[in-house]
Amino acid sequence: MALTDDIHLLSQLPLFKDMSEDQLRLIAFGADRRMIAAGQMLFRQGSPAESAYVVVSGSLELSTTGSDGMQRAEAIAGPGTLISELALVTLVERKF
Repeated sequence: MALTDDIHLLSQLPLFKDMSEDQLRLIAFGADRRMIAAGQMLFRQGSPAESAYVVVSGSLELSTTGSDGMQRAEAIAGPGTLISELALVTLVERKF
């Protein structure tokens, strides 16, 4: 995906909608891409959140682990979903 595609994607997200193209370019330039295979875990609940993620294509199941140790599906994140956005401004723990 080209930088211009990343800028366009970011401009569609509510958090970034009022930013200029130059501001979005800086964010897009500093972003990393990750390919997640089916069944692969992106992060664990409770781990330190140092970045946010945008689902570009496909979907991610967001699940939590209950006190009984069982995983429970909470939501499905599809294309255009921003996950862990609070990590962009402060160190937090992952909720899903």
